[in-house]
Amino acid sequence: MKPFLLTFCLLFCFSCQTNIFLSKVENNSIRTEQNLEENKNITALIAPYKVKLDAKMNKVIGSSAQTLSKKRPESLLGNWTADAIHTKSEEYYKQSIDFAYTNYGGLRIPAIPKGDITVGKIFELMPFDNMLVVLEMDGTALEELFTHIAARGGDPISSHVRLNLTEPKKALINNEPLDKNKTYKMATTNYLANGGDKLSFLKKRPRTNLGKLMRDALREHVEETTKAGKKIDAKLEGRMK
Repeated sequence: MKPFLLTFCLLFCFSCQTNIFLSKVENNSIRTEQNLEENKNITALIAPYKVKLDAKMNKVIGSSAQTLSKKRPESLLGNWTADAIHTKSEEYYKQSIDFAYTNYGGLRIPAIPKGDITVGKIFELMPFDNMLVVLEMDGTALEELFTHIAARGGDPISSHVRLNLTEPKKALINNEPLDKNKTYKMATTNYLANGGDKLSFLKKRPRTNLGKLMRDALREHVEETTKAGKKIDAKLEGRMK
């Protein structure tokens, strides 16, 4: 187990032990001395791992030009995330991908603040071990997906799509009308491809597993943007109306 994951587990155990100790009552009195002693032992056990974890998570890997907030139907955080997924997925896939999509609820923080971005902030944004995949989608399946997105009030999607939430079947992909006879390639996560978030109709779509965590892809994108001398940024451009 990786050190930072082990530390998470130990911290979780510490929390559980504390709650158990506080709930033990004998003769209407809490066994305070035992609690303190046992808590000290757990803290001592965790300490060396916590130091390593803090150093890893507090490492600055980039900077945001502005606060990237999460909103519906379209947001700066959603746009940046979807575009980053698309860019990195094409890199892993080594072929062009029509667009990228993820779900609103999968982004677990309300915003990436303006300024420094740490490794820990990327973990906060995407704490789950969701893997990137490429799905092959025919036009009928995309109509169903876009209708689903519209019914939810919008989800993060890359810049290649323009979706009117009142007429989702008239979506544009790369500036062209949705073609029912065409097969499209969509980058997303294995969680959604497996039917998560009420997307059961995606489960039978042909897929290619990219072998990369979405979280690692986002971290790499920030690091590469920084190496190029830039800050991460996004803009609202009417992807969803």
